[in-house]
Amino acid sequence: MKSVSWLAIVAVVVSGCNTPVMKSVKDLGVGGKTISIGYTGYAEDRISYFVSGEGKFGGGRGEDYTGIIGPGGFPGDPFIESENSYYGMSFGGTYLVKKRIGLFVGIGAGLTTEWCTYYDPSHILDLSGYYHVECDSGSEAGLVYGAHVFLNEKWVLGYEKNEALDNALWSIGLSEDF
Repeated sequence: MKSVSWLAIVAVVVSGCNTPVMKSVKDLGVGGKTISIGYTGYAEDRISYFVSGEGKFGGGRGEDYTGIIGPGGFPGDPFIESENSYYGMSFGGTYLVKKRIGLFVGIGAGLTTEWCTYYDPSHILDLSGYYHVECDSGSEAGLVYGAHVFLNEKWVLGYEKNEALDNALWSIGLSEDF
């Protein structure tokens, strides 16, 4: 219910953002195995909007044995590491603080999966000895915030922190003035 109330607040803010966009940013962000693509609009002296999607792809090492072997791995096989993957969307409001600095804040939601990698010393399950299974999955919602710095008329440097997916990344984007 808490995330529904956040969504309602953000929807009210964004619905009030019917002013024409003065600057737009189309950015691509990368951090580790994470990729993000987004669109942000800025209007002078008014609140505007942003929307972005991001995902961290991957799983564990070796063959996927989810559904065949339980989350604890095959008995006796040592646990090696866990890795998360996720897919999410976020949206919210933006404000142009100075001519070259814009801030944004909103809500993000996503699906997460945790993968656990194990080692099979007999190499029966995979030639490398490594295999992975899905340990846990769920959905998350939370705060998303960040900033854009307009480097010149075309290039924009961005930073985004997504607390829903426990992720932070840098982005580079193109700006278009309207």
